[in-house]
Amino acid sequence: MTFFLFKCCHLFKRRILRGLLWIGLLFIVLEIYPQSVKPIVQSLATEHGLSHNYVYRIIQDREGAMWFATHYGLNHYDGAQITVFTHDIDKKQSIAENDIAEIAEDAHGDLWIALKTKGVDKYDASTETFVHYPVEVGGYSIFPDEDGNVWFGTSRGLMYKAAGKEEFTPYSIKAHPLRNDISGAIFTDIFQDQSGRLSFANVHGLYLIDPEHEKEEWILACSSDPYNKGKEVSTKWLVEDNEGNLLIGTLEGIFSLAPNGSCMQAFFHQDSDGWPGDEMQVESLVWAGSNVLYVNISGYGLYQLELGEDKQKFRIQRILHSIANITDLEIDHNGILWLGTIDLGAYIYLSLIHISEPTRPRLI
Repeated sequence: MTFFLFKCCHLFKRRILRGLLWIGLLFIVLEIYPQSVKPIVQSLATEHGLSHNYVYRIIQDREGAMWFATHYGLNHYDGAQITVFTHDIDKKQSIAENDIAEIAEDAHGDLWIALKTKGVDKYDASTETFVHYPVEVGGYSIFPDEDGNVWFGTSRGLMYKAAGKEEFTPYSIKAHPLRNDISGAIFTDIFQDQSGRLSFANVHGLYLIDPEHEKEEWILACSSDPYNKGKEVSTKWLVEDNEGNLLIGTLEGIFSLAPNGSCMQAFFHQDSDGWPGDEMQVESLVWAGSNVLYVNISGYGLYQLELGEDKQKFRIQRILHSIANITDLEIDHNGILWLGTIDLGAYIYLSLIHISEPTRPRLI
């Protein structure tokens, strides 16, 4: 019964008849009794075959399979079974380390893996083997951009592998407007928006690289004082809404950066109407479409924000009260929310009422 929900959500061909009937019935119920249907929550943990219950990152690849970066091994879930990849001292082409910080898929369908202490691995899906790129420092973020370059955020700054090259080298960034030395600053997240700009989340602000206009700059929080260079805000997580605005999770709430913006505007913070606490440290967030944003806030858990048309008013709802210590949020191709946790494995959260309209036809 535990795996039945997963089989429905992934719509693999050999399960499609049961999935069609089951989810179709749910939509019928929603149309008749929309307020009576509770969200569906299901877990995927070590008792189901996951290698470890500490899940750092979750992604879905182009084939629809889910990948989990854990404290002990890389896990692949195809809707029916879990395949675990761990280091094997007797196999040179096995993964180099079991403790994994981050995973990302490139344009060729290969996975790039940031290892906690031993650099970077690339998983070749066609041969099911790993290629190791030795880097002396551990990683926190990794991102293959649309030009074939791979970016690696480490404990000693930013590293970079140019397309066609085989080595990661340190990337020299511009001087910070407020600090003389940021050499030890960690880049926690990397993102490329619709316009091609690369954004790098850093404890001292946001660093932008605009390849089209050959421009690089630090972005700080906006200041009302025209003589002030801006406020330093520790950024952590990056997503983009439907209009091309960058939404930035920080230690002080959520900020936004317009496509042509020069500073980060406060978007949702501890003083916003409806927020129950006196602080708002955002650990992760994900844009779900239809003006819905899921936010994981340290000490408070998971919140669902429904934005008004003017993006200034929010309907705030705390969800999944029983699940704490969330590490990651991911929306899959069917609009289903996946959660990584520190000690409970992975969860899926299916709230059919809030699945975006363009995605809904895939489910029925």
